[in-house]
Amino acid sequence: MNKPSLKTRFFGHPIIGLSIFGMGAFVLYQWTQDSQVWPLGVAALCAMSATMRASDQVAAYRTWKLAWDAMGDGPLPSGRGKRILGYLIGTAIIAAMILYLVEHSDQPSYRLALGWMAITGGAGLVALLLMKLFRAFPKRAAKAKTSFVTVAIARPIHAVPDLRQCYRKLPEHCHALLQARPSERVR
Repeated sequence: MNKPSLKTRFFGHPIIGLSIFGMGAFVLYQWTQDSQVWPLGVAALCAMSATMRASDQVAAYRTWKLAWDAMGDGPLPSGRGKRILGYLIGTAIIAAMILYLVEHSDQPSYRLALGWMAITGGAGLVALLLMKLFRAFPKRAAKAKTSFVTVAIARPIHAVPDLRQCYRKLPEHCHALLQARPSERVR
């Protein structure tokens, strides 16, 4: 599988995709408020569709690349560093939101947002702990999961002979071997 183009990789990146979807949602909201901005709404829908397509192509390439790299003899990358970095960034963003809400807790709307954040965060933490608890119990042995890398060529790049022509071009001893019975073949 060929690596996607730079444009596809750029628009397929999660940060770019999220910003395009956020801006698209804002433009679509503005379209519902004012019907004069319909060209922007149509452009936002087209941009969101193109971003989704690019994201799917990049995800398919990443999946294929992981399967391709898994066939090698070297150790597989764990991907642990990216996960830890993602957790740290997410924690920093949530902590910044909480600090902002605590700073402005004298206003009722901020207090309400802080309360909802505490309730949903606590429920999420309890759900996460329960999932970890249930995963700790031993399970039945699962079947081995294997993924195969397949390469399909829709049509040949160069003109190639068909199967009959290939068989006709074989030497005589190959024809004799192909037509022999299994008991007559050389072992």
